[in-house]
Amino acid sequence: MKTEELAKLVDATRVRYERERALAKPLLVAEARIRGELVRLEIHERSARANADGLQMMRPFGGDVVWTAWTGRQRRALNTELARVLAEKEDVLAQLRLSFGRVRAAEEMRARAEKSQRLDQKRHAAQALFDRFRPQH
Repeated sequence: MKTEELAKLVDATRVRYERERALAKPLLVAEARIRGELVRLEIHERSARANADGLQMMRPFGGDVVWTAWTGRQRRALNTELARVLAEKEDVLAQLRLSFGRVRAAEEMRARAEKSQRLDQKRHAAQALFDRFRPQH
C-alpha cells in the first residue's frame, strides 16, 4: 500500500474511533448520575435511621412502611437502570478497544511504509552516487 493510501486509512480509522468514543461519553455521564442518585438515596436512608423520631412520628399512620417501600423501589429502579447502562457501556467499550487497535495498527503500517520508503530513497541515492563515480572500463 502506498503511504498516501495508508495516511487515508489512518484518518478513516481515527474518525471511526472518535465517533465511537463520543458514543461512550453519554453512558459515562449516565453511570455517574445513577451512582450519584444511589449515594443520595443511601444518605437519605441513613439520615432517616439516625433521626428515629421522624420515623416514629410516621409509624401510627404507616408512613414509615410507605417510605421504606418507596426507598426500596427507588433502589431497585436505579440498580436496574445502572445494570442496563453498564451493559451498554461494556458493549461500547469493547467496540472502542477494537477501534483503538485498528488505529494503532494503521499507524504502525504507515510508519513502516514511510520508513521503507525513506530507506528506498537512500538506497537509490547511494546507487546513483556510486554509478556516477564508478570507474569506467
